[in-house]
Amino acid sequence: MLSIRFQRLGHNKQPFFRIIVQEKSKNPHSSVQEILGSYDPRAKKLEIDIEKTKKLLAQGAELSATLNNLLINQGLLTGTKKKIVKIKKTKQAEMAAAQKAATEAVNAPAPVAETPTTETSAVETIAPIAETAAPVTENTPAAETVPAVAEVTPAVPVTVPENMPAETPAPIEAAPAAETPTT
Repeated sequence: MLSIRFQRLGHNKQPFFRIIVQEKSKNPHSSVQEILGSYDPRAKKLEIDIEKTKKLLAQGAELSATLNNLLINQGLLTGTKKKIVKIKKTKQAEMAAAQKAATEAVNAPAPVAETPTTETSAVETIAPIAETAAPVTENTPAAETVPAVAEVTPAVPVTVPENMPAETPAPIEAAPAAETPTT
C-alpha cells in the first residue's frame, strides 16, 4: 500500500521535510517512489502538488496523520483531523474510571445534614486545667520564667511564603588575636 508522508531532512534543530510517496512498510529514508513537495516548519511554508496528491488518494494511497492534519489546516483538503497521539489502554481505563467517578459524584444524592453535636471549645478545655494546676509561688525563680497554665494559648500554624528568603545566621566575628610577648 502506498503512503504519502514526511521525510525529515535538515540539520539538528533545523527541520525540513519532503513530502514523499512510498510503500508504507519501507523506511522513510530509503528509496522514494515520488516527491510531491516540501514543508519548512520554521517558516510555515508548504509546497505541494495537490493535483498529484488527490490523484494518488483516489487510487488508494494513504496520508500520514500529521500530513493529513496539516493539509486540512491549510485548507487544501476537507475532512476530519486524525488523532496523532495514541493513548495506552491502561491510561484509557484510568481516564474512564475517573470520568465515571465524576459523573457518579454529580448524580449522587446530597448528604443528609446531621444534627449538630455540642463541641467543647479550646477555652473550655483549658479552664479546668488551670483550676487544677498547683499555685505557683512568687518567691521561686521558676515562677518568673514559667507562665501559668491559663496563660498558654493554643498554637496557631504559621504559613511562610515560598518566595521569602531563608533566615541566614549572623556572621561570627573573629575573636581579637592575643598579643604574644616578643623576646
